Amino acid sequence: MGLLFENWVGQELMHRCLYAGRAYRLSFWRTVHGAEVDYVLETPDDVIPIEVKVTESPSMTDALHLKLFLETYPQRARHAFIVCRCREPRRLADNIEAVPWGSL
Repeated sequence: MGLLFENWVGQELMHRCLYAGRAYRLSFWRTVHGAEVDYVLETPDDVIPIEVKVTESPSMTDALHLKLFLETYPQRARHAFIVCRCREPRRLADNIEAVPWGSL
């Protein structure tokens, strides 16, 4: 179910980027050591790393690669999100928030 959920979120993000115009771009991030962020949304004003998790109870363990991304690009990325099955938004750190998939 995790791969299908991740794919669905990616499709939604891609459609929104296409609708918003050429200034919006969707990609992913992976280090040579294997750390990976599912999606990186680039907007004219911001770079937003996004992880997709099937969990209903996200924790900082789920956000480790987001934290690494934010530490690697502090000038470009100021906040990150986990899209998951939680019922309401939940702040996991000052700059990392878990959001319900229905809020996309």
